[in-house]
Amino acid sequence: MCYLGMDPNIQCVTLWRDPVYCEKFPGRQELLEYATSKGIQVTATKKHSYSEDENMMHISYESGELEDPSFPGHAHEYPGLVLKKKSVDIEDCPDTPANLTIGFEKGTPAFVRNEDDGTVIEDPLELFQYLNKIGGEHGVGRIDIVENRFVGMKSRGCYETPAGTILYSAKLDLELLTMDREVMRIRDQLSMKYAELVYNGYWYPLS
Repeated sequence: MCYLGMDPNIQCVTLWRDPVYCEKFPGRQELLEYATSKGIQVTATKKHSYSEDENMMHISYESGELEDPSFPGHAHEYPGLVLKKKSVDIEDCPDTPANLTIGFEKGTPAFVRNEDDGTVIEDPLELFQYLNKIGGEHGVGRIDIVENRFVGMKSRGCYETPAGTILYSAKLDLELLTMDREVMRIRDQLSMKYAELVYNGYWYPLS
């Protein structure tokens, strides 16, 4: 959807709709075997066949055994989290909280200050990376949800988003202090619609 929003003349090739491709690779196991035969390194395994999708904002785990809603995850992993990518289990968190102050300018995070050790960070990228680190150390930002996709299917996803969760919560608290209730009501309505458009791939037509 987003590619066609940029250029309606683009031809999108969707492998999962190609009968030749689907006959050769009917499932994830066949894809894993192909990757192994070609020496392609992937994080998925035949034992744990879910996928991982990571960027600076978050990491998500989907598909494979996670598609079973009753599957709780592995005993020592937040589904698949052998390396503890962005956060730790609640049992492994420090016994004392981290005391942070987050400053905003015109609704945008401007700095974070750790009141415990005096650390102050103002660079936007470093700020986000720092909150990912300290939030992850305290088990912040984990969710396990079932999404309703644009195409009509449901898909379970497990996510870790430490910095995003912290900044979202801080901004909501700030808005409670500064916004009129009717403005917040409009914000809630527009936020849901905007999130729906972005989720469905319509952000380029919006701009």
